[in-house]
Amino acid sequence: MKISFPINYSGYLPLLRGILFLVKTDVLSLSELGIYICFITQVSFDQRHPHYRAILRDDKQIAKEFGVNKTTIYRARKSFIRAGLFIEKAGKTIVPNYYMFEIKHVKRIAKLPAIELQELFANPQEGIAFIEELSANLQQSQPHKPDQSFDFPSKVEASFTEEDKEWIKNNVKEE
Repeated sequence: MKISFPINYSGYLPLLRGILFLVKTDVLSLSELGIYICFITQVSFDQRHPHYRAILRDDKQIAKEFGVNKTTIYRARKSFIRAGLFIEKAGKTIVPNYYMFEIKHVKRIAKLPAIELQELFANPQEGIAFIEELSANLQQSQPHKPDQSFDFPSKVEASFTEEDKEWIKNNVKEE
């Protein structure tokens, strides 16, 4: 029995500007990028879901919903598989670089230099380990900034007590 999932319009998708490297490096055309993003919005990003990282809608559903020919969607999916952007596994289409659309990873990826972003989009199979390595290299190459103190002059007169300052110092952490 085939389970059918309705097209998902809820939620959000953090999108790196570096996704444009897929067009710049001729991996995708600009119109294919639109179809790629459409597919990505239909991925299960819930780690508790049994179809995590899989595109839950079939070509017919996507084509009907957006008023395009089913063959167009089918060809795009196959093209994305050949480009390494998708993987066919156990009858499902899996997005190997799903992490590039999850907020926890996007925050770190967005800080990478453009050349590193281009490499990341060129090799979507590299995975999270590649991001960890790039992030570590980026952190090592940046000078350490000393922790800021709340004991600085201000134009606005703050009415923090010493107890307030101590609580802030101990409990407020920058990400």
